[in-house]
Amino acid sequence: MVFAGSLTPGSSKDVFLTVITSDKTEEISLDVSYKNGANWHTESLTIPVEGGELKTGAELFINNVEVTTSAGYTTITDDVNNAGLATAKGLVVTLEGAEAVQPYPVFVIGSLDSDGLSEFELTFKDVESDSVNLVFTYKDENGNTYVQKESAPISTSPSVGNSTTGGNPVLAGIAVVLLILIVGGAVFLVWKKGNLIPKKEKK
Repeated sequence: MVFAGSLTPGSSKDVFLTVITSDKTEEISLDVSYKNGANWHTESLTIPVEGGELKTGAELFINNVEVTTSAGYTTITDDVNNAGLATAKGLVVTLEGAEAVQPYPVFVIGSLDSDGLSEFELTFKDVESDSVNLVFTYKDENGNTYVQKESAPISTSPSVGNSTTGGNPVLAGIAVVLLILIVGGAVFLVWKKGNLIPKKEKK
């Protein structure tokens, strides 16, 4: 709503309205209410909508996606970069396609300037598919709200304990072998020190 004030006969005023529409919107109906004398009047004006992309706003991209699973929940950690020409104010990250849980069901980044980079993480469980939608909600300098969604792949396979996607199975196998050798050597030394292994008598 915009207040235009009084208009004298033959005069005009410029007023500005910011309207967020869907891709299917073809026209907008504006209601103009005014008082003439003691009576109120309302007129409607329909104007066509010309679609287009916002070229001077914020534009968000994600990279360095890391997914960590545990017994209770899954954590996704990403970097978000603002490649647009304006600051994304009040930037908040949520997700769709899973149940958000503590400790990070929602992540508040705040303002992200043009060419800015910020890390965030979300925790969730009960994943519906092999990916989730990251939902970025932010405002421009005029307070208009924008929503951008980005799909992020995740692993839905069950795990025991803590594990991170992208692990190296060769290094894990080497670590297991070294652990077995260390434990075996320690046990042998304990047995030998306790004379559990009989020594040969000298003749």
